[in-house]
Amino acid sequence: MTLKFTEYEELYQSAYPYNIVAAGYGIADSIIVLILGASLLISIIKTNNEGWKIDMKLCAMLLGVDLACTLLILFYNLQYLFYSNTYLEGHALCNLNGALVNILFPTAVFLMAVISLERCLLIVFKREFSLMFYFCIFATFSMINAANVAQTVINNGYIAYPLAIYCQYNTSQTAGLVGSVVMVLVGGISYNMIILSYLAICFYRRSQSLKAQLELGLDPIKVKKEVNSTIIKSLIIMLGSILSTGIFVVITAISWF
Repeated sequence: MTLKFTEYEELYQSAYPYNIVAAGYGIADSIIVLILGASLLISIIKTNNEGWKIDMKLCAMLLGVDLACTLLILFYNLQYLFYSNTYLEGHALCNLNGALVNILFPTAVFLMAVISLERCLLIVFKREFSLMFYFCIFATFSMINAANVAQTVINNGYIAYPLAIYCQYNTSQTAGLVGSVVMVLVGGISYNMIILSYLAICFYRRSQSLKAQLELGLDPIKVKKEVNSTIIKSLIIMLGSILSTGIFVVITAISWF
């Protein structure tokens, strides 16, 4: 099914004015994130990167991918506002939109999962592996995702979603349905890695703090505050990771029904 101009215009009109509000919010949010992210990345680059540990290298990679995602959102929302009549006309533009979105955002999720795993193995299990070990895990996820995006593009498996800003998997078509299933599975594994890793860190920190309190006779109130602070920080990181990109997995899963 080819997305004709009249079909896209109808989709655009049916989404009005929510699509304009969403595009405006996306632009404002992207500008703020871009300024903050670029400032943070510049400050990180200025530090002595020769002494970076594995987690810092992975975090720098994640920040770079996040900035690329932000630029993509900013570009698409600006293009949508100024060229809305022909923004996603035809499968070529829709496939390009869907491919870029489904390459960059999952890449950020994969990096978050690898970082979570690295933190868990080091803190909880006292196991330190090389950067290559974690890169291989990341590369495995990325290659599966790239192959999935490629088969979806080749078979025209993307379609404009209701807000008419982004294209995602067309679950009424075989290639789109297969692509959505693979994306949800790979994304689900990544999010499970994030959740389980940070929960393991939280429980470990709590047990270690309580053990130190009993053995060393530390102030229980102070220990409790430190434990709660660590747990809250870990949960915030976990929740932020899920909310920032998890919406794509949720939307795709909902589209099955």
